Amino acid sequence: MGTLTYHQTQDNASLATVDVSIRQLPHLQQIIYCTPEQMGTNASFNGNAYYRFGDVVKIKNNDDKWEYWVCVRPAFGPEGKGTSHWVTLSPLPEKNLCRINKNDREYVVPTGIGTDTEHMQNLAEMLYAMCYPNIWETNVLSTPAPGLFSKGLRMFHDFSHSKDKEIYHNPGFWIRVNDAWNSLDLFKTIFGFKSDDEHFSNIFDPNGGLHLLYKGHSWWSKSSNNLTLYEYTYSVGTSMTELNMHKATKRSVEGNMAGNYFNLADEYTLQAPYVLNEQLFGNKQPRYVIRHATGEELVQSGAKWDYKQPISGATPVYVYNQFFYKDTTNKFCDLTKQETDIVEDPTNYEKQIVKTQYIGEPFFQLGDVLVDSLGNKWICTLPAGGYSGAPYSYFISFDDVVVKNQGEKKVNIITELAICRTLLPLLGKMGNYINRLNDSSYIVDFVNFVKKQTGVDMSDFIIARDSTVLVDNVNEKRTCFFLNLAYRDMFDNSVRLMRVIRNSVSEIRSNRQWRYDMFNIYEGSNMQRMSLSDAADQTMVDKYARDKWTVLPLGKSNKRSYRTTAEACATDLANYLWNGNGFATDALSMWNNRVLVVRGGKVYDRGINHHSIKINDKLSVRKHIVSDVRKYSWETVSTYAFDLISMDLFQFNGAQYIIPSYLEDSDRP
Repeated sequence: MGTLTYHQTQDNASLATVDVSIRQLPHLQQIIYCTPEQMGTNASFNGNAYYRFGDVVKIKNNDDKWEYWVCVRPAFGPEGKGTSHWVTLSPLPEKNLCRINKNDREYVVPTGIGTDTEHMQNLAEMLYAMCYPNIWETNVLSTPAPGLFSKGLRMFHDFSHSKDKEIYHNPGFWIRVNDAWNSLDLFKTIFGFKSDDEHFSNIFDPNGGLHLLYKGHSWWSKSSNNLTLYEYTYSVGTSMTELNMHKATKRSVEGNMAGNYFNLADEYTLQAPYVLNEQLFGNKQPRYVIRHATGEELVQSGAKWDYKQPISGATPVYVYNQFFYKDTTNKFCDLTKQETDIVEDPTNYEKQIVKTQYIGEPFFQLGDVLVDSLGNKWICTLPAGGYSGAPYSYFISFDDVVVKNQGEKKVNIITELAICRTLLPLLGKMGNYINRLNDSSYIVDFVNFVKKQTGVDMSDFIIARDSTVLVDNVNEKRTCFFLNLAYRDMFDNSVRLMRVIRNSVSEIRSNRQWRYDMFNIYEGSNMQRMSLSDAADQTMVDKYARDKWTVLPLGKSNKRSYRTTAEACATDLANYLWNGNGFATDALSMWNNRVLVVRGGKVYDRGINHHSIKINDKLSVRKHIVSDVRKYSWETVSTYAFDLISMDLFQFNGAQYIIPSYLEDSDRP
């Protein structure tokens, strides 16, 4: 097949060489054996690299102007990387500007800025990992790396997909980097936009992307008006090889400049390091001019490059090991061993910060619909933050509900404790909707949006009655609302029935309060547990259907009387589940009230830059449908969760009940 010829070398450049002559490997001509010191910039090493992904330094260029440089691939011993790679989007120095006088104007275009697309790609992937750490990790660990004869998903060009390597850059790490960038306003510094700005969000939109100008320009003759710029756009694709911002679109941008203007010297500034030119580029999305350098190339004043030391002449803006390890002796994490605070369960950092309340604006809003990887739709019924103080947004789903164990399919409906956070705060507003007390409220948009997306009219599950309340020593009529739900018993996994009543308990007009009464046993019974099948039992109907709420006068919009005779009622709740088009059977409880049967879910949510994209830490989100409710301010919408802070106003089977904290495992749907 060929020959391999070994040669012992006599100099210090290598240990030995092997000459290769194999017909099947025409491009492989020599193999060189080196020590790490002899290999140079891509050598592996033992020890700690000073810089990590996302570190930022600023350096003065030859024009005595500051440039911000971002580390997009650090020196990293476990991957055999002996140097760091950096990019900058800062304004170009004079040596990289070409000034062309045409049409009585001066056009200033880029020149000689390099063609290192590998690290342009790394910038895009790094941004994605910072903003969508869980999706990034899932894609890396579930998708094969490229092989010699097979396609796959690259991880920072040539990093390993193995868990023991990826764990150094787990979601906890990326969340920390994102937090630091936000706290230091680095998204604005590097990209000219805050991370919640529409322009920045468009980077991750399939129709957007990160647009990078590289290489330089072409302007063929003095008489021509045609300018050509060179652009790569990195975006999220749909194929296996295009995940994590690996969809790269290369194009030459050509434009007639007779009626246009392009001047990087004036338009591209340190405060706004981008150019917007819809006429030239075809859309209003920002373009960034990118340059690349190794850590060694950034060293100033002839100093020596050392991956374990800061870059000589560079001013630190954000350095991970200094930012998060400033109180430690060596001020960096030892990457030669698996330290618990970095090389941990990728979700551990989330678990740490989740122990604090979140009162800011959530990423997911009331009524938002998530479509999971199986095609099931999830409706947001309680967003995170605001009055709830929870770092989770809560969801329900009518899809793929299982109410009876069958093989691998297990009962998955909502638990009784999860009901408290997922559904109860919504009950009062839903009651106002069915009673037509506030037709212009955001709750109307919520009901209509959910109905449009899922086909389910949420108001069908709520009954209104008129109750009498003593207010300022005078009896007044107040509307109370009823909701009946099926739930999963957390102890024996059986399917049970719960009855919820929201009633006014105000004694003083200026201090109107509501109380939630929740029952899973019949009123006045000897701990008789509720079951949907009781509606088919005449004895149970005679005994319990006329409870003290059911016999109240009818509410304005409801004409359903209590049940007096047993009617056919299937013992299997599956007969009453939503099938995508409607309910096969009108599932009525003892009290002539339809039963709500749903799954519960929650998603970690601390705002636009700090949220998960997995439901219950398992199901990946495939699509996010924004609710019509977003036309209202989130502060206004979040007030309906105010009831959650009035713990003394919850009664469970007649006794005071404290809603379980979101910190407890029992709150998992």
